[in-house]
Amino acid sequence: MSDVALHDTADALSRHRRAYLICLATAFSLYLAINSGALGIAFTAGAALVLAAVVLACFGIPNGNESVLARLSAIAAAIVALAFPLGLIVWAGTSIPAAVHASMVWPQILVLLFAGRVLAADAEQRFVAFWREPSRHAHARTQSLAGAIVTGACLVLVFYQLIGDASGLSSDALDPWSITRRALAGETFVHVAIVALFAIVIAAIVDAALALAGDLQGLAALRRTLASAPPSEVAVRLSRFSHTRPLQELLGHQSALVALHLASRRLIRALVSFLPLFGFLGTVIGLTAAIGGLPENLGPEAAGNLDIGASLVGLSVKFETTLIGLVGALIASLLLALIERREGEMIAETRHLLAAGSHVR
Repeated sequence: MSDVALHDTADALSRHRRAYLICLATAFSLYLAINSGALGIAFTAGAALVLAAVVLACFGIPNGNESVLARLSAIAAAIVALAFPLGLIVWAGTSIPAAVHASMVWPQILVLLFAGRVLAADAEQRFVAFWREPSRHAHARTQSLAGAIVTGACLVLVFYQLIGDASGLSSDALDPWSITRRALAGETFVHVAIVALFAIVIAAIVDAALALAGDLQGLAALRRTLASAPPSEVAVRLSRFSHTRPLQELLGHQSALVALHLASRRLIRALVSFLPLFGFLGTVIGLTAAIGGLPENLGPEAAGNLDIGASLVGLSVKFETTLIGLVGALIASLLLALIERREGEMIAETRHLLAAGSHVR
């Protein structure tokens, strides 16, 4: 069962990756058409090479390294889309939120979106290849970190396009929404790092949710098949779901598959734990700067002109990093807990279903 089934699954995943590559080639062509005139011949030539690599990956290459080409071309397309012209604007001294809000970035958003999906589909296809022939394929992962990073960059661009920068926000408004919006639109490195890290975590959680959705489809197919098909036809009917956790439970390979999923999950949990730590880092930096200004204000020369407020200018902005770090960690932890609860329920349902229909096995 498993060899034929996994070949069918690999073919389906290869079609998915090719579809995403075609979308990436289209999006990158639009991006290149819009930006090439303003950035010179050298940029156009380099971007054209990247586009050629993406197109070549769409149709495969003779030596069978289309997976490597797809992966590298997607990463290159994402880097080029972020570097020009947005990276040049930031390099000139504009903050990332202000640069994104003031620029037309929808072509870059499309490029990053499809590049992230190419990387995610490629990781899934390589995992299926490893599962079929573990002696020939190594470093298999159930989720792509590069895909999460690229998709997270896409979410960051969308976020700053919607939320804007902090330049037009009044510092006098102290209602919860105003405070939160100022924190989210903050332009310091720590503010941007927290937003970017949260976006990467959300992208990884979305990939985990998509994997769970595929597993739930496999569970539904398993339930229908056990109810209606004779034992001899179970393998054929369930071939397209053979890489899902319910079907691997049927085959007795669940423990290995769960271990691989848990390895990816530990990475997501580590990234979630960094959110409040980045927030505290921003607060510590602000406190250090504020306390560093106190000796001058408290010295004898200050006399009756002591101004504590002057040494604490901007300190509230530093506390904002703790706010968004904690809020981001709470949201991400809740979403992850919901996914893991449903995964646990799915495994329990699968085992009970197989126990009830054990004659099929």
